[in-house]
Amino acid sequence: MMLRIAILPALLIAICHAGEPLFIDDQKLASNFEAKLGRLAQEGNLLTLNKARKSIDRRKNEKIALPRFHPLLPESTSLYEKCAPAVVAIGTVYQCRKCDKWHQDGFSTGWIASPDGIVVTNAHLFEGETNDGLGVMTRDGRVFPVKEILAADRDSDIAILQIDTDGEKLPALSLAESASPGEDVSVISHPQGRLYCLTNGRISRFHRQKYEENSKPTDWMSITADFAGGSSGGPVLNAKGEVLGMVASTLTAYSENSECKAHPEPDVQMVFKDCVPLTSLRAMFEQRD
Repeated sequence: MMLRIAILPALLIAICHAGEPLFIDDQKLASNFEAKLGRLAQEGNLLTLNKARKSIDRRKNEKIALPRFHPLLPESTSLYEKCAPAVVAIGTVYQCRKCDKWHQDGFSTGWIASPDGIVVTNAHLFEGETNDGLGVMTRDGRVFPVKEILAADRDSDIAILQIDTDGEKLPALSLAESASPGEDVSVISHPQGRLYCLTNGRISRFHRQKYEENSKPTDWMSITADFAGGSSGGPVLNAKGEVLGMVASTLTAYSENSECKAHPEPDVQMVFKDCVPLTSLRAMFEQRD
């Protein structure tokens, strides 16, 4: 059941007069998430992190029927304003032994793939063994409990969740038809708890990596748009606001020459930003009319 709480004008996002920017209050949004998801946790209506981890392993190789839909996104010339309503913050809440309040440790990112509450994010987010309750929050402060894991692929780092919207239809993002190196991209995510950050770049390359000798290679897409911890699961978008991929991980490249006594630590040369490619996302879904 969705927690229905009215959003007061001054509660979550400071919307100024016409022509002024929309200011996001990270602290208020985090407090809002704790309070609303905490109430659901008290009712025992939440999927726990431990149960989600076990479901990830059981749901491997399953495909989800994704109906064709109207994205319900606002008509806007701004990519950010068009797509941000379909990006969610994913987190957990727990109750400590020192007080009677609910707490959360931080957010990761996900995106809504259908108006009925299918959310896509990374499988690596569900590795914990705690009984912390899982939920998602939209930019306007609505909080929804995670109902179940529908499908997952740990190798490709994809998890597909069903949230309980109580029948409410949500803005959603569509998958693009194709993606190519050199294509301009944007990422909307929550790096280091800075909610709803937009970064821009390009697709750098597609590459295939084999982690074990007898294992199947895993496909990745590298981009130049910045992201950081908390961005995992964020959508990589083209100029139309369609999903080209999904944020997954970073790898820092250091200089090999660290013999200088004045600078004993190796210098950072660049950071590779790897994402789940469009082909891997499409492989998780079956399109139907």
